[in-house]
Amino acid sequence: MKMKIANAFYVEPDEIVGGLALWWSNDVKLSIVHYDKNFIDTKISIKGETDCPKEKYGGNPFDHNSAKWYYEFVNQTYLMEIPSSRGSFMWSNQRCNEEAILEKLDRVLSSLE
Repeated sequence: MKMKIANAFYVEPDEIVGGLALWWSNDVKLSIVHYDKNFIDTKISIKGETDCPKEKYGGNPFDHNSAKWYYEFVNQTYLMEIPSSRGSFMWSNQRCNEEAILEKLDRVLSSLE
């Protein structure tokens, strides 16, 4: 099976440490925040999952700037969202067709600990 790895980042080895490597696919939006010989610190989001289009339907467009603080907090605290078994949208304006607005409001976050 061939892996579809499109992106890579390397920290070169030094005399004592063997170096680091990180690979990711185009489905992942990743930026390197900081690195040294012992770690690679990244900011990651899954395209289509944490970029919010699936979290709102109808009404005014989703404002990414107003939610930026939330996603920064989640990334900085290493929390993960536990997916809902009820579906993406938890709120509705109870209208139909082009007047319908659906939004994801409730979230459950957890750490590995």
